[in-house]
Amino acid sequence: VQLDIDFDQNGTVDHSLNTTTDISGNYLFSGLLVADYDIIVTQPAGTTQTDDPDATLDNRSSLTLAGGEDNTSQDFGYRGDSALGDVVFWDVNNNGAFDAGVDRGVAGVDVALEIDFNGDLTADYTRTIQSDASGNYAFANLVPGDYTVSVAAGSIPGGLASDPTVDGDGTVTPHTSDVTLGSNETNNDQDFGYTGTGSLGDTIFWDANANGTHDAGEPGLPGVTVSLDVDIDRNGSVDYTFTTTTDASGN
Repeated sequence: VQLDIDFDQNGTVDHSLNTTTDISGNYLFSGLLVADYDIIVTQPAGTTQTDDPDATLDNRSSLTLAGGEDNTSQDFGYRGDSALGDVVFWDVNNNGAFDAGVDRGVAGVDVALEIDFNGDLTADYTRTIQSDASGNYAFANLVPGDYTVSVAAGSIPGGLASDPTVDGDGTVTPHTSDVTLGSNETNNDQDFGYTGTGSLGDTIFWDANANGTHDAGEPGLPGVTVSLDVDIDRNGSVDYTFTTTTDASGN
């Protein structure tokens, strides 16, 4: 942040001071005299200005200080031009990737975003949103920096596994992905996928005595194809079909 000073108020800069915002974004010039001042901000990389003290978004503000005056209302606001996100989903085929038309998004999952501006491994800001009806989530207006995306395990619906088959940076740290964003970067590779925990099945057998019951000694029939149609949203339409084959015992 630069402060240009016109001591004799004749429209000419007589002296300039410079400072840098602190860890909280604050800046201060003290020990000032009665004079005309221009505050000039070097716009942070990867941002668009949203607020300026004089309402003109030009990264500068002009003012006159009276004797003994403290003016601490010279705020400048910026939004980021980067974004990240993607989808929280049921990994139907358990292959560790989101397959359109096969895997299904999971709605209502809490996804948190933390940013570490200073690289000190401490979150400087945290925001939480929920995945939408299609399992999608997105964080926009982000500035360059180090981010951690995390899924709240407690918000994952029952029937899904406690550990993911995939998350944005691998599954070494379940439910959590670390990502670094540059200027004007959009990262839509932050997927979180979970398998289901339910199962069903039994035996295809030769009902030797035709009594409608699997009796002891009646052999299973191997090599029989069995399909499972799934109506995930319960609207009467098949969303996915699993196929398997009975083993040597007919299971």
